Amino acid sequence: MIADKLTNFRNSCHDCNLKVTPQRLAIYSVLAATTAHPDVETIYQEVAKTMPTISVDTVYRTLEQFSDHNIIMKIEVIHNRARYDANVMRHAHFTCTRCGRIIDVQVREFEKMKLPRIGCGHEVESAHMQLRGICKDCKNSNNL
Repeated sequence: MIADKLTNFRNSCHDCNLKVTPQRLAIYSVLAATTAHPDVETIYQEVAKTMPTISVDTVYRTLEQFSDHNIIMKIEVIHNRARYDANVMRHAHFTCTRCGRIIDVQVREFEKMKLPRIGCGHEVESAHMQLRGICKDCKNSNNL
């Protein structure tokens, strides 16, 4: 599965005229290997284990560039740091308001939804669904 993601990554970079540098490959590899939706700092810490000279700024700028080219998905979290997802297929996210965990969820109606036309000369390019609540782990703990 990771091999498929890396092949798709290389193809996407080629389509966007982005070189596949060792830094870019390392950053994407960390993101592709998890479903935890990490933030910049978490990705940086993982990449720095094998590339100690990489900077947080390089990781941040690379993730922003990947997001701008739709190679990854940037998840804006209210009152928190942005998080990132290598899964760019349309899907919803559930964010736990207690622990901050972000979980991919299937909402078939959303996934099948056509992008709306909103008029006034605007063109919708993408839609994101973010659900908020308390995850089952927090709900089942005594911390409520």
